[in-house]
Amino acid sequence: MRVFPAYRQAGHVTFENYKNRHMKKMLIVFMFFNQFVFSQDFKVLKTEKIQIKRNEQFFFPKLSPDGSKILYTKQNYTGLYLYDLKKKTVFQISGKQGAGYKPIFSKNGTEVFYRENDYEGMRKISAIYSFNLKNKEKKIIESKKRNVTVPQIFGNKLFYTVDGKVINKTLNSSDIGEDIWTLIDKQKIILCNKGVKTVMTPNGEGNYIWVSLSPDKKKILYTFSGHGTYISDLKGKLISDLGYLNAPVWYNDNWIVGMKDYDDGIKFTSSDIYAVSVDGKISRQLTDSENLTELYPQCSADNSKIVYHTYKGGIYLLTIKQ
Repeated sequence: MRVFPAYRQAGHVTFENYKNRHMKKMLIVFMFFNQFVFSQDFKVLKTEKIQIKRNEQFFFPKLSPDGSKILYTKQNYTGLYLYDLKKKTVFQISGKQGAGYKPIFSKNGTEVFYRENDYEGMRKISAIYSFNLKNKEKKIIESKKRNVTVPQIFGNKLFYTVDGKVINKTLNSSDIGEDIWTLIDKQKIILCNKGVKTVMTPNGEGNYIWVSLSPDKKKILYTFSGHGTYISDLKGKLISDLGYLNAPVWYNDNWIVGMKDYDDGIKFTSSDIYAVSVDGKISRQLTDSENLTELYPQCSADNSKIVYHTYKGGIYLLTIKQ
């Protein structure tokens, strides 16, 4: 049984799987060849550990759009907490199971949307809530039901599914964008563009994970389990192969941030955070700690910060200059 089973997503790509398809030696040479070019454009100004509370472990941090606040959770996604970087204060938004799994900030950073899980016998039921950071008001968005996905925001709408049915709710926002979004359903990529739903498998049949749209809504980032991480256009045509990069997220339209992790079959043995250009030709190692295993990075919308957690439950913040 793996340590932290909930933290290793189904179909998690291992380096051994990737190595079977690519020559490791060529990959290393390629990385070092491009290191100098990339370092001119991407610089880590500061690395700091966020001192939240001693002797406690915290995981899966996520930055507010302006980089001033951090959402985080405890083991197995239990509870959802907000840390204010300026005031250095902590507020508990929820103590429920699952609340820390992929919560999201509103575009203006004033609200948080998240899912809570409960159990009726062996049946899991879930509800979606919003939490207003100004008046501390909690509202129910979707009452308890079976098979509720975590919410996502596109344009001025909140999207999620209930038993496979797409639900969208208009938010109180002037940020009206294209009606386009993507998610994973039954291990495939689902793209909905102006009401037209398309099932996509750019690399053929298999397990697709970690899917997301680029900020300009023109490209799709995803990982194909056992193979690597890729970018396609909205029609599913491959644009680039990013190689071995787990938990990838968009830094901006031109750069992807993710982790290169290794394990012994039971637990993580090492991991570092990397940035890779969208064409896959340039790679930059952002962390290089001998005694830390850095995992699951997230970026601020203003492209100034990257946050991640370590295997032992520490939260770290990188300040970036590009």
